[in-house]
Amino acid sequence: MEKQGEVNWSALPAAARRDLDEAIADCQAAAEAGIVYAQCAMGSMYVNGNFGVAQSDKEAVYWFRKAADQGHAESQSSLGRLYDSGRGVAQNMVEAVRLYTMAAEQGCEMAQFDLAVLYDEGRGVQQSSAEAVRWFKKSASQGCALARYELGLMLEKGRGVSQSEAEAIQWWMKAAEVGEKGSQYCLGCAYIGGRAVPQDNVKAASWFRKAADLGHADAQSNLAAMLQEGRGVAQDSVEAARWLRKAADQRHQQALSHLGAVFTNGCGVKQNDAKAVVCF
Repeated sequence: MEKQGEVNWSALPAAARRDLDEAIADCQAAAEAGIVYAQCAMGSMYVNGNFGVAQSDKEAVYWFRKAADQGHAESQSSLGRLYDSGRGVAQNMVEAVRLYTMAAEQGCEMAQFDLAVLYDEGRGVQQSSAEAVRWFKKSASQGCALARYELGLMLEKGRGVSQSEAEAIQWWMKAAEVGEKGSQYCLGCAYIGGRAVPQDNVKAASWFRKAADLGHADAQSNLAAMLQEGRGVAQDSVEAARWLRKAADQRHQQALSHLGAVFTNGCGVKQNDAKAVVCF
């Protein structure tokens, strides 16, 4: 079944399909001639199954390796991810670290982010929070929203860096403004607790709603609680129950417990002891 927003390449008009086939053939010819950008493009098409090319991790590895061996940073990063996950090649964290490092040192922001994660978790490399912070900061400074979120967490907890909630909030704000849901949730928590920012229930509810709309279960649960209590937002038991359901659908334990109480009391929903038991 075709997914929403996914292109059905086989349904293209014949002329368009011929043009696309010719473009892919030209790209492959360039890749076989050693053109690094064409090799990277072939790897990307195979890893994602784009433009009607049959998805193949092994073919992706082949083409990314060709480009990576020529020093192409994006291909080194992409090949590193395949070694990291064991897709199309035996998983090898040491090789993933080597490839990420080469790409990161050339300024590839996603390689910098992935390398930071490995240092933070101690996978394929000796664990080092300080090194994780260093690479998160490089990636964050280039605009990587996920790196900004993770750097904020490191600053909040004082891991590998001097603890600073104020600086954490600055990074979260930059990430939240471009739709990074974890940062939006963290800002909601900061405003509701008045941590390094003036306490503000309205702003807390606003940030929780943004993250909730993107599927963040903790934010959905917190927004439900604020709607139930009328904190920072108009009281609305029906809307609160709706958000609890969304969080409960993700098996969020606190939301499941609260939803059980909602069904028990008939608050915003029709009273139903059977559904309450299932939640508990």
